[in-house]
Amino acid sequence: MRTKSTLVCGVILGASVLAVAHGQQGLPAIGQTTVAVVDMTRIFETAQMPKDLERIFGEKKTEIEAEARVKKEKIDVIQKELNSGAFAKDSPDYHDRILQMETLKLRADHWLRNKERSLAGERKRYFEVLYKQVTQACRDVAQSQGIDIVLSDNPVDFDIPDAAVLINQILAKKVVYASPRVDLTQLVIDRFDNEYLRLGGADTIKLAK
Repeated sequence: MRTKSTLVCGVILGASVLAVAHGQQGLPAIGQTTVAVVDMTRIFETAQMPKDLERIFGEKKTEIEAEARVKKEKIDVIQKELNSGAFAKDSPDYHDRILQMETLKLRADHWLRNKERSLAGERKRYFEVLYKQVTQACRDVAQSQGIDIVLSDNPVDFDIPDAAVLINQILAKKVVYASPRVDLTQLVIDRFDNEYLRLGGADTIKLAK
């Protein structure tokens, strides 16, 4: 059974096709309802904020990995001491080194898990902010153009090797065809980037120490 939203989209797209077929100019419309599309994939790939997010989170990940290596090197030093035979295995010094090494391992593992969990949480939070700001830019552009409905028209990735994934992408696609004249993608990117830079750009992205 078709859902209500599916029927609505079908009616909108059907009316759009009829409008084009009859040579009507301007945006497709049902009565006074105008429709346009945006490519959300292109926005997330080319707008400035997602680029800055990927760079900043990549730098933070590299920083965490570097600190993790330092912690591991301290553990490796103790391990080398134990392997060198410098301490008798039944000596207090040997057991002290074992305890020290195991303690450092536990602390390093706990530290790394917390850092990775924190970074993943911040990444999710910032991409939620990104999505909200992109949709706000879509709303602003749509209102300035007198558009009532904006549909997400993402491309299908035919380079995916898994046929099942490809089929799911095809079936999930909301828009089968849209004329370039109703594509607001570049206008949304320009609006979004201008507002993002006006507010401070990458300086507004603050990650936990």
